[in-house]
Amino acid sequence: HHPDQNSEDSASHIFSEINEAYEVLGSAEKRELYDQFGHEGIDGGMNAEGFAHAEDLFREFSDFFGGFETSRPRKGADIHTTLRLSFEEAIFGVTKEININAPVKCKKCSGQGAEQGTKKNCNKCQGTGQETMTSGLFIMQMPCKKCSGVGYTFSPCTQCDGEGFEKHPKTLQVKVPAGVEHETNIRLAGEGEPSKSGKNGHLYIKIHVSKHKFFERNGSEIHIRVPIKLSDAILGAKIKIPTIHGSTIVEIPPGTQHGDKIKIPGKGVKKTTKSGYGDQVVHIQVIMPRNLSEEQLELIKKFGQFENYDDDSKTILNLFDDHIKAAEDESN
Repeated sequence: HHPDQNSEDSASHIFSEINEAYEVLGSAEKRELYDQFGHEGIDGGMNAEGFAHAEDLFREFSDFFGGFETSRPRKGADIHTTLRLSFEEAIFGVTKEININAPVKCKKCSGQGAEQGTKKNCNKCQGTGQETMTSGLFIMQMPCKKCSGVGYTFSPCTQCDGEGFEKHPKTLQVKVPAGVEHETNIRLAGEGEPSKSGKNGHLYIKIHVSKHKFFERNGSEIHIRVPIKLSDAILGAKIKIPTIHGSTIVEIPPGTQHGDKIKIPGKGVKKTTKSGYGDQVVHIQVIMPRNLSEEQLELIKKFGQFENYDDDSKTILNLFDDHIKAAEDESN
């Protein structure tokens, strides 16, 4: 509702009232007036409408400052680390060991952070961990400032300096599922930092997948570029193609063009959202011969006298010829 952030006509008025509410909460004298007469007690008048308006105003105040937290148990902090996998490990899944400097509960204070015999109920919140603020019709709770919401005070443990945990080397087994993708996060529940008043945090492991020399991945598909001879592209052939599941024989149809794609069903990655495997896509790259002999050149010349093209190829060639002719005409 700040006028600089909100262009609505009512924004300035609401922001002014929020400031007024903040002043009420920060002034003992104004709180006493509000306790007795409500919102209108601050303005010097009283009516029923003022109380209804005050309820809306304090709701706006709570929303504006993000509300008031209660002293419910807080989860420990999460830990983040990374794990590098080979291309094949990500495809087929693997169990890996990771070593982390893990926080564990201090044995001396049992994770409470308090030196033995010094833990006492907070005399400000009476052990509830909450402070209660009453303003007229409203009762608001927030974490106790003296004990930070834990409900007790103490002298810090001399072994962990009051942290409640110490860090020790720890080895964990991480089961990586088949088909995991690059930068996926795997969560190990409860392996994060411990908490004095709640559950442990989690360990998040970001997966980094190394690139493969030949294969590329796109979702559940595997892509590979395969070079073939000009004669195989023209006449057709059966060639051996590598896949992540082993080699397989693929038929190259006669007249295959450079850049054509051939799908090999079921030779891709295991699908993570449904059963089955993706496909492997073969990208054909026709390799043109170099350093031809005189005999080979003569054969190509003879071939050129009789070569023929399908209708699509003729259309492309004719369009290209027309484009060249038009360019020459412009230059002349």
